[in-house]
Amino acid sequence: MKNSSIGNPALQNRSVCSNRLKLSFGIFMLFACFFTACERDELRPEKEISTRSWQSSGIVLAWNEKAAELLNWHTNLGHDTRRFAITQIAVHDALNSIDPKYLKFGEKPPKPSNTNAPIGTVLNDISLYPGYNLTRDDFNAAVSAASYASGNPDAAVTGAAFEALHWAIDDIVEYINRLPAAIRGPFGGFNATSYHQQIDDLAEEIMNNISGPGKDNGWYLGVLASRKIIKNRINDGSNTIDIITASPPDGMEDGQFRADYYNMPPALGNINKFLTEYGTVDPFVIMTGPNNPFGQHGPIYPNSNQFNTDCDEVEEKGTKAYYDSRSPNEQNIIDYWSYLNHPILWNNFATEIIKTKNKDAWETAQIFALIHTAMADAAIVMFQDIYSYYHWRPISAINKKRNGHPLTNNKWTPYLPTSRVPEYPSGYSILGGAAGEILKKILSDNINISVYSSKSPTSPINYTKISQAVTDNAITKINCGWNFRKSTMDGIKQGEKIGKYVYEHEFNN
Repeated sequence: MKNSSIGNPALQNRSVCSNRLKLSFGIFMLFACFFTACERDELRPEKEISTRSWQSSGIVLAWNEKAAELLNWHTNLGHDTRRFAITQIAVHDALNSIDPKYLKFGEKPPKPSNTNAPIGTVLNDISLYPGYNLTRDDFNAAVSAASYASGNPDAAVTGAAFEALHWAIDDIVEYINRLPAAIRGPFGGFNATSYHQQIDDLAEEIMNNISGPGKDNGWYLGVLASRKIIKNRINDGSNTIDIITASPPDGMEDGQFRADYYNMPPALGNINKFLTEYGTVDPFVIMTGPNNPFGQHGPIYPNSNQFNTDCDEVEEKGTKAYYDSRSPNEQNIIDYWSYLNHPILWNNFATEIIKTKNKDAWETAQIFALIHTAMADAAIVMFQDIYSYYHWRPISAINKKRNGHPLTNNKWTPYLPTSRVPEYPSGYSILGGAAGEILKKILSDNINISVYSSKSPTSPINYTKISQAVTDNAITKINCGWNFRKSTMDGIKQGEKIGKYVYEHEFNN
């Protein structure tokens, strides 16, 4: 890494972790259906960073934009939401260490009223994250006599995002390295070295536009806020569970999940169940477990009238033929909401709303921290429920109804490939319900924004209600052939409960 002129030892001397990854893309097509989902849209900033006005709210948006770009690799809903939540919590907590407009993560009322304590005094109970070269001496040399209140907010945001995103890129590398070699193909374009350099370059550009005595204090405060939340989550169980397993076995009865609806790579055999234990990960805010108030009540089962109605709907609408029969605007909506990396999708949807509001840095950071924390907890609950109910996907149910067996020649196929996880409840609908609920509570349901799908980048989808976007998101899962209607509607309600709880219990003022 090149030396930086920023004047911070952290940025000049940071030791980038080893094992940077640049994988071959050669076997992508063979395994694309196994990981439904590792495709990557190019989400580009609306304008070059050099033309941006360097105001505090602008820095929060700039780093959020960079996070959305670099983390736009769909590994799975659990780890995707976790990485983005940690990054946004770090930014939020850095700002609220300088001026506590909102409670930091895990804080309970009343808010601290004194920000004049030396920053260095909080280091005694903080273990620095392994793999990085920033020592206690580095911190203490710069901040032992400084106070929180003296930190520059833009520098604090930059230090927090810098540290969290470097960690997040390394976390993706670790995840890829844990995958069986035969199914790493979709990550062939993941260039960790380039992404680390982009983080360094953006930090240098921002820090070179900051002056004054609060520059270094803000930087170190941001790094410390990032390390606190990383330390808080390092033993949450997310990185010790098996990614792919052979159990539980495929269900043999009608209504039970089977993972055999695509040809499996021979090297994996029956090892085809995905993140079966992610529901045991410690949540950020909510309660989980058998009696948690956020769990579902169960899907509808075969041979009921509602099931037959829902099954017929997916059979008709969840196909390429139905998609081709829709109007261009309807196709555009399906294209937009079928994008697989939903933390990025809802993050960018929220960004468009924020741009229409007069929000300062603290308010903007709070919105991002809330929606990403809610989505991270929603993903944990989703994995707990889908493996509890173990409900079959439409592709299995429809082919059984048509042919008497889930797998036959000339079988029904969905418009888009189906993920290899059970159907109920719809994870994407849960995330949409959670993010939408928070956005409605903070910003109201009424909006006036336009969003664009990657397939039709010049054709706007106009939204005047957040609730309409939440519904469009859920219905699209029917039109993709992924979920039954009950799964999507129950998912919205479940997500709304999670979003409401997170909003009421975290990052309050």
